[in-house]
Amino acid sequence: MDGVTEIPLESFVALAGGNGTGKSKLLACMLGPWSGFIPTARAGVEARVDIALQFNEREQLALRDLSEARGWGAVEVPEAATISFTQHPTAGMRRASTPRLAVLDHAFSLGDFIQTQPSLNVVYLPAERRLLPAGSSAIDLAQLSELMAFQKTAEPLNALHDYGRLDDQEFESFARALCVAASLPNEPGEDGEAMRARADWEGFLQTVNEMIAPKELLPLTRQNPEQLRIRIPAGSVHDVQELSSGERQALIIISRVLRAGAGHSLVLIDEPDAYLHPQLSPDPPPLICGR
Repeated sequence: MDGVTEIPLESFVALAGGNGTGKSKLLACMLGPWSGFIPTARAGVEARVDIALQFNEREQLALRDLSEARGWGAVEVPEAATISFTQHPTAGMRRASTPRLAVLDHAFSLGDFIQTQPSLNVVYLPAERRLLPAGSSAIDLAQLSELMAFQKTAEPLNALHDYGRLDDQEFESFARALCVAASLPNEPGEDGEAMRARADWEGFLQTVNEMIAPKELLPLTRQNPEQLRIRIPAGSVHDVQELSSGERQALIIISRVLRAGAGHSLVLIDEPDAYLHPQLSPDPPPLICGR
């Protein structure tokens, strides 16, 4: 065993250290239950990672019900369990749970299950990110759906094997949908609380403007129904695309986290202050990061 890392039970935790000290690898290890992947060890060396998990009563019940529904048996899910990964140079990757329960081996890779149990899901943004230009300016309220929210938490796990891609269109598509939805009434008998529980336009706008202050994000209007704009202190306006790369990246991170919604127990962001001017760098550092 090379070492044990205990993450404090705090709302915000930062991992600090120089380049090459293993911060990103540690985050990749923590993502093992969801990604099914741990970093490769040195040549010829077996890698082993043990991830300790704690469950509340509601999560225990959900896992127990899942076990019965999937035919894995009626089991008692404990308050604490360990998911272990072993990567052998010749035998490959092996995964096991303690206690050994099929539901613990498979639950975190079942999209239809963790979509309904956000506290058992993880929101992750990798350090290797590339900004891509925005595309269509069409309003798409499907951006606010439960399915889209879940897909955006699942996409970055692929970045453990590839580069992460943060698309400027992601922020603008989500923001435009929120802005338009805020002005639309519900159908008779329909409840809009589920949508508002994830993110609402006013809260989203406040969060964005606190980040880019003294600049300000302007809502869509009848005169400008498609393009979000930024107003600077002097009074002139410009497109979101004219913000700096650091500001645009921060906006996309905000949209990812708010889109995921409340209830997630774990949000991992590797190098959240990359490309940011020190004035915009978080203090204290947010969530769990790689810088």
